[in-house]
Amino acid sequence: MPGHRPRRQPNASARTDHVAEQQGPRRYPPRVPRPTPTTRRSLLLGGLTLTGLALGGCSRLSALTDGSGGSSPSGTTTDTTSSPTSASSSASASVDASSTDADAALVEECHTLLLELAALAAAVAARLDGAQAAAARRLARLHRSQAALLAGATSDSAVPTVRAPASASKALTRLRGDETAARRRLTAAAVAADSGALARLLAGLAAGLSQAAVLAPLGSGADTLLRAPAVADLGTPIDAQLATEGVTALQDALAAEHAACWVYASLGAATSASTQTVQYEAVTAAEATHRARRDVLEAALRGAGEDPVGSAAAYDLPSLRTTARVRAEAVDLETGCAEALGYVVATTTGALRRWAVGEAGGCSRAALGFSDPARAAATGLLS
Repeated sequence: MPGHRPRRQPNASARTDHVAEQQGPRRYPPRVPRPTPTTRRSLLLGGLTLTGLALGGCSRLSALTDGSGGSSPSGTTTDTTSSPTSASSSASASVDASSTDADAALVEECHTLLLELAALAAAVAARLDGAQAAAARRLARLHRSQAALLAGATSDSAVPTVRAPASASKALTRLRGDETAARRRLTAAAVAADSGALARLLAGLAAGLSQAAVLAPLGSGADTLLRAPAVADLGTPIDAQLATEGVTALQDALAAEHAACWVYASLGAATSASTQTVQYEAVTAAEATHRARRDVLEAALRGAGEDPVGSAAAYDLPSLRTTARVRAEAVDLETGCAEALGYVVATTTGALRRWAVGEAGGCSRAALGFSDPARAAATGLLS
């Protein structure tokens, strides 16, 4: 992204123990290295063909997959050319088939879940009026588009018939409850998936539901996120058995967080605490979240016996003279961090993957909060 270096000293808040030995500003946003991507049109996943990778709408992000169709987050590769008389080959094939069956079951379940959500949202729309009804219909379209991403990997599913409560308030209450339950289920499915690519896809769907939760008819609107920034539940997920790709993913995510910490400090300096109080508090809260996330990533890497990548002393930035420019930079920051976290989801397992799924959802909600409320739409950020 073209831009210039601000005419000021590097952020005083940047601690020297996070800074790498590098002269001059680093390009911003940092490019996140990624495995060789498959096409966006089709992703071969252990015999399952998934059309698309995640929700559309984020042109700056490209597909992040776990490399070839036979690679798993644990770093093992299934050899399908071995002699069938080999006992180890037979055992490997059996495990691979079992994993494929489990992932196929997850896809089938999530596809049905999204179709049911779409049907419920459409039924609830019939109980509402005006803008609320239109918002519910948009939500139904969102869930149908999400389900379509899984359609190529499932058997033909009939469109379910769902009845909404007669009362508008009760219908909305049910819709909110079902949306929350679905978001939790998609998150759990992402953690459980054997394929890293499928995990990332499901994490993107969960992120889309996280965004939808704050938009009408479920919430008050994206602008409310600026007034009440979500506080991330940051633990320290350490996994000493990381494969090479997992280490690379964590380092790339850490590089993105280093950039986020530096740039958010610059955004705060470009925002008036007295006349732009809401935005200033949102930028400050976002910087704190990214610093905490940075510390978690550093701890995870050290726990795995790796040396965490350092931050640049400064990053090139465009002009930040307008409020719109500051907010646009914040959206770009969250988008880039979500992209890096999607790579972590695809290349890790267990506690690290669960943490990354949640943090990717946090980036999605933050990006929505800094977006233009009039144009805010649930997209997910793992495209």
